[in-house]
Amino acid sequence: MPSQLIVAAEEGNSPMSLWDLRRAISPIREFAGHTEGVIGMSWCPYDSSFLISCSKDNRTICWDTVTGEIVTEIPTNSNGTFDLHWYRKIPGVVAASSYDGKLGIYNLGFRGRYAGGRDAGSGLDGAQC
Repeated sequence: MPSQLIVAAEEGNSPMSLWDLRRAISPIREFAGHTEGVIGMSWCPYDSSFLISCSKDNRTICWDTVTGEIVTEIPTNSNGTFDLHWYRKIPGVVAASSYDGKLGIYNLGFRGRYAGGRDAGSGLDGAQC
């Protein structure tokens, strides 16, 4: 049963925080990387230790929720990303919607980790529609 929750503010620059609802006295981890409010987040459906977030600072960041480190960052879009979704059929593929009406599809390189194939490495491949 899931017991963790990520909390972020849409305004300001406070870090996102990870809470364990079984011990909700204080956050177990904070994620400082966005300089403005967070407007979208999505957990990886294959591995809940990965989370992707987008912010008003026009950054889209993939986090390792176990270490709190940034795994990778999707290239900055000058119009900003407002919505993110992991593709459930291919591990590591993310769709990012931006305010200019474009949809970016990005491979974060997780495929080898879950498909039993060769590791795709940490490179980031992307395309915009």
